[in-house]
Amino acid sequence: MPFGLEDYCARVADELAGYLGLADGEGHAPERFSFRFGNVPVEPRGSAMYKLCNLRSQQVTWTVPEDAASTQAVHTTPCTDLAQMILELA
Repeated sequence: MPFGLEDYCARVADELAGYLGLADGEGHAPERFSFRFGNVPVEPRGSAMYKLCNLRSQQVTWTVPEDAASTQAVHTTPCTDLAQMILELA
């Protein structure tokens, strides 16, 4: 949890970790965790995606794995807005 963020940001991370099956027995997210974007469950009713979209940029680092068959270089950024990432992937 980066310094200066509101308490609810930690709750958002806890809830997302719960949807991903990464939360501890008390429902808390690990200090650091990672997951593949494709593993974010779309059910129940998109709640996990909603939580993902509510993470602050200070809480997230996006990493795009290199594809051996790719002919274009992969651009990395320390963090990004999820909507921007979706626009770039589309």
